Amino acid sequence: MNWQIFNRTESTEIRGHKTLISGLLNSKVALLIYILIGSSLIFLSFPSNDASALMSGLSLRNHVMYGSIELNYEQLFREEKSVSSRLAQNYTLGLRGFVLDPRLINFNTSGTLTHTSRDTGNNSTLRGIRLSVNLLEVSPRRWTGARRFIPNPIRLRFSNYADGYNSTNYGLSLIYSDTKTLFGNFGKKKKDEKKQSEDKQSEKKKDKKKKPTSQNTYPSLLFDYDKYKYESGAFKYNSDQYSLRARIDGKNYDYTLDFERFDQEGSTFIDKSAITLRSHHWFFKKETRRRINFNNFIILQDIDKEDQVFLGSALTWQKPFDKDTLSFSGNANYLRSSIGDDERENYYTSATGSYTKILSPGTSNNTSLSFNFGETESSTIHSERLSNYITSDLSRVFRSSGGVFVANTDKGNDYGADIQLSTKTRISTGAAYSFSALSDE
Repeated sequence: MNWQIFNRTESTEIRGHKTLISGLLNSKVALLIYILIGSSLIFLSFPSNDASALMSGLSLRNHVMYGSIELNYEQLFREEKSVSSRLAQNYTLGLRGFVLDPRLINFNTSGTLTHTSRDTGNNSTLRGIRLSVNLLEVSPRRWTGARRFIPNPIRLRFSNYADGYNSTNYGLSLIYSDTKTLFGNFGKKKKDEKKQSEDKQSEKKKDKKKKPTSQNTYPSLLFDYDKYKYESGAFKYNSDQYSLRARIDGKNYDYTLDFERFDQEGSTFIDKSAITLRSHHWFFKKETRRRINFNNFIILQDIDKEDQVFLGSALTWQKPFDKDTLSFSGNANYLRSSIGDDERENYYTSATGSYTKILSPGTSNNTSLSFNFGETESSTIHSERLSNYITSDLSRVFRSSGGVFVANTDKGNDYGADIQLSTKTRISTGAAYSFSALSDE
């Protein structure tokens, strides 16, 4: 019997999962009570109306201090007996703001302290700090000469975490969001630019109702570099990751080409390079509010002399009916890897259909049916699942949800139910009970 806990700041979840591989599905049922209390500090600002202290007023008025306190208690049951318990305390305090002007320099820094106490005595304390700085978030309207080659924004990042180990990351991102400045104006004369501007103004006057199409024929460029250092006793490594990405987008599409290089040395060695091509197309019909999304990708990857080819495609379709919504999603993935003459192939497909019905304001019912199928050299996996869930706002303070499901998998037949009650207050608490049973018959 295995209980799994999920938690989030300013929220509470109490979840459990019970697995019985047996033909007798009326075996023992255990109940987990798990309480999470979270609260966030109110954002603080420091206004200043003193004109003589303009600069100090800017530096104070536009800095925001934030933070959170999260308490997480977890108890693990197995065959109705308490096996272990854990109490985690997480504290976060941060400051964000800008220097001189938000378009020039803005930053976000925070510190984290997490202490975990266990009845087994294996306690731990995680300390961490994170800093990010963005330069030239908004570039000047007109940059000419060599200044047009300056990327914007420029992003710097640093983080360090320690808990019996030490992990450090340094990062840099250079972004050219509008490369027309680089490639689109060479050989142009001011007279031609003026004429083009006049022509555009004339076209706008002829047809004011016509909306301009959103299309960028010049790609956006992004360069990323990250340095990682990790040390835990005698185990240590250093790694470098480079990434160069080009993206071009239009009214209902975008294409991305990405090259990545990753090298790691130390206690472990990794040599990886990958080229990824992604495409995304979307369609929206205003009259029927129908949405369709297509996503496709191809990844050519080399990891430690192992060649890999990933192919993937995904489709989502959504159609509202008055207040209700019918949706469908499906995807297919294929992997081929080879080392010398040794080749392996895997594939996986899935499809899900769901219907969400609004029963009343604040109350909805969702019914879904899903199919999954995959195959490797050693096994075949499949699952068919039918579920029904209801979510309702009981009041301004309380929200409840619950449902049931039945499934057939390659491991056996599965069924279960769960119910949850939570609050919608800033300090959120809640409780839930979940049960599922798996039979190999």
